[in-house]
Amino acid sequence: MKETTIYISRGNLLHNHKALTDLAGVPVWPVLKSNAYGHGLEEVCEILSDTNSQYFIVQNYLEAESIWQILPHQQVLMLGTEPFSKYADMKFTHLTPTVGSLELLTTIIQLNTPLSIHLKINTGMNRQGFDPVEIPQITTLLKKNPHITITGILTHFSNADGPNTAFITKQYTCFTSCLKQFEDAGITPRWIHAGNTAGLSKTPKGILTAARSGIGLYGLNPLEELDGMYETYERLKPVLSLHTYITHLRTIKPGEIVGYGNTFTALHEMRIATIPVGYYEGIPRLLSNVGMCSSLTDDPLPIVGRVSMNLIGLDATNKELQIGDEVIIYSNNKNFPNTVTTNAHLCNTINYELTTNLKPHITRIIV
Repeated sequence: MKETTIYISRGNLLHNHKALTDLAGVPVWPVLKSNAYGHGLEEVCEILSDTNSQYFIVQNYLEAESIWQILPHQQVLMLGTEPFSKYADMKFTHLTPTVGSLELLTTIIQLNTPLSIHLKINTGMNRQGFDPVEIPQITTLLKKNPHITITGILTHFSNADGPNTAFITKQYTCFTSCLKQFEDAGITPRWIHAGNTAGLSKTPKGILTAARSGIGLYGLNPLEELDGMYETYERLKPVLSLHTYITHLRTIKPGEIVGYGNTFTALHEMRIATIPVGYYEGIPRLLSNVGMCSSLTDDPLPIVGRVSMNLIGLDATNKELQIGDEVIIYSNNKNFPNTVTTNAHLCNTINYELTTNLKPHITRIIV
């Protein structure tokens, strides 16, 4: 029997990086936070090591350190804010922190060491970033502290994955106005970036000099089918597939149940296959009785009964399967019935959630 394994397609990942770079018209920096969206930080770093990306993007310092264990000289842009006390112990040779508050900017300045930072501007999402009214205070502080170099200014779009672009336009206009204030103060960094994957196709290209891509890099479409740009992202190729194996096969009679809570009752004689994964491995419990797996030959294997902690039951009726046979939980073949996106829709969530939930202990292999 093969163990439960996540396969990462080298060719698909590199295809997506090139396709997104072509779409953006500027350098695209890979977003590798959250274990590379569940794909595996080590594996994705290895594949992308030859793309000459200015930055790999992470959320926190621990992720940056993980990258340096694989690529010691890779420049890393850290998007998140760590406890202020941690910054004194950080190594900034290959790290650029993102700063989005006067409190953190003051902390960085007080380190009294030359370093480069990116400034994040809140243009309407209201999670992180300086408010535009704070720009005069920012520029005053920076003029007094020339050991801090601004190498980038960024914002983030809140609704780029929606079909209505009115709010993106509002944010972009606000961002442009903020950049003008920095320019008037003599701050003109090389890197100006705003676009996430969905935003790459929905923003003017004039002022932006770089772009960030997470979900699209991994071949998953962030848009709904009714979105006018949906087909643009359908050219991307899913990178991840999740495989496991059958541990048990049994025939049950009409009226017998499968799994916890007796939520599934057989209406006719059925063949039930058990696979050794569950919500501990990251398969959503919401896929109970609605999710879909498949055989290697594209035979649908519906999930029956509840997804439990480490086990799932599948309807293998009339399928020529044996114990030890391989089962695909998430396929990267868009023609199969069990893609990540299809299963995400079945449990009323987004494809990001299904991949990022996949636990780090699952073996990952580059193919």
